[in-house]
Amino acid sequence: MIKNSVLMIALFLGISVASYAQFPTIGKVKSKHPRLSREVLSDIIGSLPNPLEISVFAQQQKIDYQKTKLPAKANGYLHQAWLSGVYFVRLHQACVYKKTEMAKAYLKAMQRLATTLSAAQYFPESKLKVLLKKNKKQGEFLSRINQSYEGLSYHWQIMGYADASIMMATGDFIESLYLLASSVSNVRKQTFWNRLRDQKIMLEQYLLLLSFYEESPEVKKVILALNELQLLFDQVKIDFEYQEPSLNYVNDMILAQDNTKTRIYIEEGTKRKLVNKIKEIRKRLMPQD
Repeated sequence: MIKNSVLMIALFLGISVASYAQFPTIGKVKSKHPRLSREVLSDIIGSLPNPLEISVFAQQQKIDYQKTKLPAKANGYLHQAWLSGVYFVRLHQACVYKKTEMAKAYLKAMQRLATTLSAAQYFPESKLKVLLKKNKKQGEFLSRINQSYEGLSYHWQIMGYADASIMMATGDFIESLYLLASSVSNVRKQTFWNRLRDQKIMLEQYLLLLSFYEESPEVKKVILALNELQLLFDQVKIDFEYQEPSLNYVNDMILAQDNTKTRIYIEEGTKRKLVNKIKEIRKRLMPQD
């Protein structure tokens, strides 16, 4: 969640009635699931990882920068929200790898998407470009982009379009997995599979959120694809070897360090299937121009 509550209030005040009126009208479909409160939904979405985490991890693993062709636009607000999540990942990656020209192109595309979704106030392109031009301002730029991501997500939630917020987060998730799985050298490293282990738990959270909107054909398509991925994740075995935590004294405070070891077991055949499935799902779910 955005830490600066003052900024959050300012963003909300910037939402005009005209902006709301321009947002695509959603047909009211009765769901068989109980309606989530805004607070609960916001907490769950806020607990999902930020796209910056994967980009930094990729750089630490010395994964080569991956240039990719993305759709310039998408039809329908859910596909547009999904594509926004994809662009967030790629913008973060371009910034972390200092690919300024690519970052500018992604920023322009995101501005277009935000305008289409009547949320351009979250992407003041001129101000962001100024930060992007200055290498020393990269941290500030990424911070502003993260605020835009979280602000846009919460904007959709308070306007009653939480499905768009969830689709953006899921698009971010799949693109992040694809970024890691597309590097041949990376998938040979144990660190990749350790990272993928964490995504097994995250996948369950995405499926839970999506299930509240499964009556939507677009959402149903995503759920079916992620169910296929989950079947492969279920073949990943995780063992925990408990060890007593160690206690350290720092500034008269007792700090406990978890020493429990985790071991992950994946058959080589399952590894290949997981990597191929991630690539196939990303291609299948990528919105079309």
